[in-house]
Amino acid sequence: TVQGYDINPKVCEQRAAGVFPHGDDFGDLRIECPTHLSDDYDAVAICVPTPAPDKHDISMVQQAVKEHGWCGKTVIIRSTMPVGGCRQLGCTTLLYVPEIRPVGKMVVEWPLSIIGGEDPLLFALAQPLVGDAFTFGLNLEQAEFAKLAINAYLASSITIANALQDAAATLSVDYSMIERVLRQEPRIGKGAFVQAGLGFGGSCLPKDLRGLCSQIGGSLFNVFIDANDWRIEHTVNCIEKLLGGSLEDKRICVLGLTFKP
Repeated sequence: TVQGYDINPKVCEQRAAGVFPHGDDFGDLRIECPTHLSDDYDAVAICVPTPAPDKHDISMVQQAVKEHGWCGKTVIIRSTMPVGGCRQLGCTTLLYVPEIRPVGKMVVEWPLSIIGGEDPLLFALAQPLVGDAFTFGLNLEQAEFAKLAINAYLASSITIANALQDAAATLSVDYSMIERVLRQEPRIGKGAFVQAGLGFGGSCLPKDLRGLCSQIGGSLFNVFIDANDWRIEHTVNCIEKLLGGSLEDKRICVLGLTFKP
């Protein structure tokens, strides 16, 4: 039995009615949404935001653990955590199972999952969350860093794709054909982020890249953040140039606006 709880009653009502966000369709799945939690769960999975205007703020995770962690024999953290963050929670039986599937793909069998913990005997508790995916069993710090590394690599790939598109434009090369070449290169791959665009955004990639930089200090990743910020300004400048130097009184339609290519 799976029960879902949220401090927002509307969210509980929607989930109980089978309404899920971002276009995910869970078919006939119905999640019980009680107004109060019991104290006899095998595990309590916590998934709350960890915003990072600078470093990852885990205060909401800490509060959720304090208020609800006692309800289960094991606490499973789904929120993205900084390296060392899980140990700050003070739980004796804890697993870290970060969500790595893209938004809108929650019902797709994703080929990779990560489970972090100090007791491999507990890993079986997380199996329903990962399905048949290839699973890496890691210690807590390795798992925390692995999640951050995935998002850092994806963000970096988008930045490099944009830089390649700019270089192609300078040399009067059609970059759309270059995208096709890159996807066919097996060391890059068909699912790689090679499409140029406005840059990376959303709730994960910028946050996790900033959070990682805050822990390690100056690095190449800071350059990617600066380049991504510049990309937006550069795009606006290009539009202004195409429209005669000013956006005043102009109506602009943006097709395919998204935070990932």
